[in-house]
Amino acid sequence: MKKNYIKVKDHKNLYRDSSTNSIVNADSNEYENYLKRRNVNLKKSTEIDELKSEVNTIRNDLSELKNLLEIVVKNQLNR
Repeated sequence: MKKNYIKVKDHKNLYRDSSTNSIVNADSNEYENYLKRRNVNLKKSTEIDELKSEVNTIRNDLSELKNLLEIVVKNQLNR
């Protein structure tokens, strides 16, 4: 089945697929740049999620240390 593309006015590399009415970007360099930006953003998002997890782990560890320290101090005071 041959695609029938219609040039989009005022856009050098954009075409409308007449069968689906979707817009197609014919600039492969632009697509490659998009993929690179997308991958960078996904990597940043993953790093942020990992950092949030680490912060929560540290927060929990600090809370546990605080509780243990309180127990030690109470035991020292009760001697």
